[in-house]
Amino acid sequence: MHIKTTSILAEPVSTGSTSVVVTALQVLGEYVAIALDNSEIHVFGHDGSRKHVLNGCQGVVWTIAMRGDLLCAGGADTTIRVWDLLTGNQVHVLAGHTSTVRSLLFLETATLVSGSRDASIRIWDVQTGECKQVLDSHHTATIRSLAASSKSDDDVFVSGGYDGKACVWAATSPENGKVECLQSLSGGHEGGIYTVCMAYDGEVALTGGVDAILRVWDVRTGKCSAELHGHKSLISRIQILQDRHIIISSDSTGAIHAWSLAAPHNLIYSTQTHDNSVTSFDVDKSQRIIISGGADGAVKLSDTETGQVLGRLGRDGQAVWKVAFVGDGRAVVAVSRDRRTFIEMVEFEFGQ
Repeated sequence: MHIKTTSILAEPVSTGSTSVVVTALQVLGEYVAIALDNSEIHVFGHDGSRKHVLNGCQGVVWTIAMRGDLLCAGGADTTIRVWDLLTGNQVHVLAGHTSTVRSLLFLETATLVSGSRDASIRIWDVQTGECKQVLDSHHTATIRSLAASSKSDDDVFVSGGYDGKACVWAATSPENGKVECLQSLSGGHEGGIYTVCMAYDGEVALTGGVDAILRVWDVRTGKCSAELHGHKSLISRIQILQDRHIIISSDSTGAIHAWSLAAPHNLIYSTQTHDNSVTSFDVDKSQRIIISGGADGAVKLSDTETGQVLGRLGRDGQAVWKVAFVGDGRAVVAVSRDRRTFIEMVEFEFGQ
């Protein structure tokens, strides 16, 4: 199948002949933001216009989270910095973690959750800069991943760590805003958890990591309801396609798998989409197309229901760091090309 592309943006984000690593990419509202291992954060509009280069972090920026016109970033300097994207001004520095901040998540109430290599989770009010709560009695190693239920009236989230444990958390009441551990999901994984995901209703959590087993957890009971075998190496990302009743997962061999969301979670397909690790993937709003990037330097579009590769998007590079959809028929790619790092935005359509 032929893919017709139109370039919207192709801009280097590294100077000279130096290639930097893109550690995080997020698309929200009118903003596209990428974080780099040289401490910078670059913000663009959906039309490809450059909005800001945000400086202030010291060392690698590992994670970003956006809500409205606020962007939060955490990394090696142990702080979380908050910027107003309307002005580009830094408005808060959230201090308290004693090691690298590895994961950030905004809840529906605009509360920020942070996870760190200090094995703690902190709950923040980003409007005031106040740390509302420290959760440090459940994990014993790096908090690698955070994910939330998308129900608008439910602040339930799951954390996954290098201790092989996942925990489900929820605010106990709107009055005091305190967060409590609902379930400790342990005794399953051998090795660290790298990625977690929650179903829309918050009743199912998924975890994957070093042991290459995708685990399905019943949040109400805390029990592992299924172990899904098929991946041959570290599971790097999981996404639930609620409308399609499909779970999509990727690994470090370049494979993408699809599983039935309904029990017994049968394997629908397993495709060797890339020749090396799947570094990033995303699914479009219609949940029909997967965009994936790999350490092989390729960006590919695939059918969510069959796994069939529909074609390549653009010219291959040395490595693809991150990919994401930016509305219908538009995607953004962070890629190493000609020994430099670029952010590229393209419009695409399928033809015969």
